[in-house]
Amino acid sequence: MKKLLLCSLIGFASPSYADFIGIYGKAGVWNAGFEGTVSGIKDKIKREANGQEIPNFETRGLDNDNQITGWVAFEHPIPFLPNVRLGYTGVESSGWSTENISTDKITVPYNGVNITYDGSQPIYTTMQFDALDGTVYWEILDNWVNLDLGLTVRKMDGDFKETIEETALPTQQFGGADGCGGLEPTTVILGGFISLPGCIRPQTTAVTPIDILLPLIYAKAQFDLPFTGTYVAATVQGISASGNSMVDIDLEAGYNFSLTVMDIGASIGYREATLNAKDLDDLYAKDAKLSGVYGALSVHF
Repeated sequence: MKKLLLCSLIGFASPSYADFIGIYGKAGVWNAGFEGTVSGIKDKIKREANGQEIPNFETRGLDNDNQITGWVAFEHPIPFLPNVRLGYTGVESSGWSTENISTDKITVPYNGVNITYDGSQPIYTTMQFDALDGTVYWEILDNWVNLDLGLTVRKMDGDFKETIEETALPTQQFGGADGCGGLEPTTVILGGFISLPGCIRPQTTAVTPIDILLPLIYAKAQFDLPFTGTYVAATVQGISASGNSMVDIDLEAGYNFSLTVMDIGASIGYREATLNAKDLDDLYAKDAKLSGVYGALSVHF
């Protein structure tokens, strides 16, 4: 299917191509916030075994943050050869959970009855990654209506961290009632009234690396309002395979004006990137979305 698509792109590319060599660039600030659910696979398995739900980004307390985004493209007048575009997005967001989140559910036998102890604690979550796009594309239309089609390879590097506050747990969690093995002893309460020996587990941080390489279909359509410098554009990149999917949609409106040696412009837009992953290099995501408005400046030589 991919080979057929690539052949189609090359075949359709011949009617239109740039008249001159051009370098285009855009940089902006994206005020974006997370929605949905992300977790490491190990944490997902542990929570499901305890009958727990994975906390979503709202519960984790992540708010909108300003992210850096931009791209640079090189276009040329050589038929059949693709144009090249490099894009970058840097994302970092963190927050404390809006409620105590259950990280340990331990069943403790007491006088022949099993009692569940819930070690709920606040969680500090950090989501950080850099996304680098390499795109080759062909200009299908190049006039007041512009259409580009191509392929993108997206490399995402970073990590997803969960830091759990120190937690009081029954000694059974540490291998029995023989002591705390160097940890600080304490008392835990089961069922609201039963006191048992326990230990304080220190603050811990679980790190899930983000190391993802994805091929994406690339398409951009732009409508230039003749003689005004005003335009509207939509860029879509996406893929879906084997239960994993990513869709990145960018809608913008802008204005360009010409100087002696270059064009400069400004735009505002809305961008939404959605990820679903069953097990993408140890990362689980369900309807995980990063979305928001942005403002950007552009230049064309």
